Amino acid sequence: MPEGSTAHQTLATANAEEPNEIQTTLMQPSHLQDGDNVLAVEIHQRSAEDSSDISFDLQLSCSSPDRFTFIVMADSRCDLNENTCQTESGGQTESGVNETIFKEVLKSAISHKPAFVVFSGDMVLGYKVNYPYPTQSQLSDWVKIMKAQGIPLNFLLPAWGSHERRDLNSQINVWEAWTSVFDPAGTVSTKHFDPEGDGNDCNYPVADFHKTVYYCDYGNARFWVLNNDCPEQEGGNCVIHKIADTQLQWIDDNLANDGQVLNFFIHHEPAFGTGAHGSDPPLAMDRAQQDRNTYIEHVAPYATMIFSGHEHQYVHRLINNDLPDLPDGSITLPPLPRSFFEVKTGTSGAPIHRHKLDNYMTNAVPNTPAYLYHYAVVSISNNTVEVHVYGWDGTIPAVFSEIDEIPSMDLLYTPVTPCRIVDTRKAGRAIPPGGIRSYNVRGAVASQGGNSDGCPSPKGEPRAVHVNVTAVPLGNGNISAFPFGSPRPNASLVNYRSDAQNVANSATVKTCFYCGKDISVRSNFGRAHVVIDVQGYYYSMP
Repeated sequence: MPEGSTAHQTLATANAEEPNEIQTTLMQPSHLQDGDNVLAVEIHQRSAEDSSDISFDLQLSCSSPDRFTFIVMADSRCDLNENTCQTESGGQTESGVNETIFKEVLKSAISHKPAFVVFSGDMVLGYKVNYPYPTQSQLSDWVKIMKAQGIPLNFLLPAWGSHERRDLNSQINVWEAWTSVFDPAGTVSTKHFDPEGDGNDCNYPVADFHKTVYYCDYGNARFWVLNNDCPEQEGGNCVIHKIADTQLQWIDDNLANDGQVLNFFIHHEPAFGTGAHGSDPPLAMDRAQQDRNTYIEHVAPYATMIFSGHEHQYVHRLINNDLPDLPDGSITLPPLPRSFFEVKTGTSGAPIHRHKLDNYMTNAVPNTPAYLYHYAVVSISNNTVEVHVYGWDGTIPAVFSEIDEIPSMDLLYTPVTPCRIVDTRKAGRAIPPGGIRSYNVRGAVASQGGNSDGCPSPKGEPRAVHVNVTAVPLGNGNISAFPFGSPRPNASLVNYRSDAQNVANSATVKTCFYCGKDISVRSNFGRAHVVIDVQGYYYSMP
């Protein structure tokens, strides 16, 4: 839609990219009132000509502070050498963003219906002599791209990156470029992050950080946004590769008594790099090892997870007492009271880095780094944390499905009257050999061939589902079922032959918690129709 106010006769500026396009928009619950509400939705055509092929469905999904999902991504900037700062017509963009890839990543990420989005820096390329667009205007364009994809500014937790400080040769300094976009009122008391619309509590330490260092609370979690790229001036030079002492003191003053069960720390450069920039030691906090160790020592008693970017690849690793600081062991971490993970979501548009230094890969999970555009989906249920990382098209999970559960969970089973959630004979056609289909296990399921009145889940989002799966064979093969976004298991659920009658089996299948879909089904070897009836749901214990 064009900028400015929209009337019912305003025409769209572009066609929908797909015939059945799904768009998600985040909305503050304060816009709703107790009792009945009316949501008004308009469809705007690109031309004034009459059209008879328009229809739409509307669904309202809610999250709560004790059960919610948020997205983590980083590094959406474009690159002149990779020609990703160009428009489709060959001209040069002015946003500093790899718009083609980033918009696709956002479209996939928001399908998981997050409560908000965390972005750990390098949104834009920044001012350069051969890219003479002020960082301020680039950041403004980045915010517009986010809003156009359904993510307004008050649903964002942005972190300062190394490219955000690249405005030294323009007419506005680096701090003013940042605050003019993320603090337009010109005061550090401005609460830009407010997904609930009730003045959510955020804290900004001192004006010297220009709103690049702060924390915000949501539910039982505190999100600490830090700056390890130019956090303050020392002798006229930026302090990089470290969390400055003034930040550590502010953390100490607020951490021990914060009352939050979960503490997430967010900054651009990773605490432990992999050498993705081709330098040894890695171009990360490894460049100031002792300062990095001091930071880890400060946050270790409370940290749930660290999120970072900067190195344009995906890695997560366990930070514990087995992790050496330098490959030669000359500096080691102090004894840590507990273990926690660092998750590096390295690129949602910046050039993919395919480098690593093996001697800096200690405690990194197997098969990483992963070289793809990606984002992380973090699901919180009470004190439990699950992280799924997805490739940029949203269909290929990157490397792992679940990082950590704190603590291990007991689940409560609630049986329901059997309700049909899938019937490919009515919708979607038969699943071909090797084909994977993903489905929801509750709510509106008619588009899956399920019950036209939907299948209600008595206690909201389930952790697992007990289902009866029927195969209607069109060949010889088997069916497997598994959580959406997780690797396919080797075990089959139903085996079938083309000369046999329909075959059914019951099983409990874990769901992808607060994801765009819940479960996936694969037909192995032979085509088959699939019919699924839900018989009960598993929920987290209260």
